Parts: sequence; C-alpha cells; structure tokens
Amino acid sequence: MDNLPVSFRVRTLLVAAAVVCLLPGLAMAQGCAMCGTVGKGAADPLVRGMFRSILVMVSMPFSLAGGVAGWFAYRVRRGESSETAEPGEQQQL
Repeated sequence: MDNLPVSFRVRTLLVAAAVVCLLPGLAMAQGCAMCGTVGKGAADPLVRGMFRSILVMVSMPFSLAGGVAGWFAYRVRRGESSETAEPGEQQQL
C-alpha cells in the first residue's frame, strides 16, 4: 500500500469512514418500539409525560453546548476589549 498515491488513500479512508458512520443511522432511524406503540394514544397523560421527558433529556446537551459556546464568546470579547485599551488605562473587569 506504500506505492498508492496519498489522495487515493485519503479518499478511500473518507469513504470507509462515511460508510461506517451512516450504516448505524439506518437502523436507529426506525426508532424505539416503545415510542411507536405509545405515540398513537397521544391524548393519554402518560404519553404526554413521556414526550415531555424526552424533550428535557434532549435539551440538556444543547444547553451545555450553548453554555460552553457562550463562555468562549465571552472570553473572546473580553480579550478583544483588553487589546484595544490604551496602554496607560486600567481596564475594569
């Protein structure tokens, strides 16, 4: 495999990685059996509670990622403001 061009190796590796990543998605796209059977009785309070709990579980990773992104944005803005300060000025935090 040493005599193959680098672009061919990279392309082959990317195609293999894409296949490995996309195949499990086909099986997971079917959803769980519990959601499919229970979802038909949407008027039931138990079903509404289950859907709300799923929303809470899904929202947690987005909240964490948003918090980390906000913290980074705050740090970047704070760094930019300290670079634009005059040399003799004292910056307020």
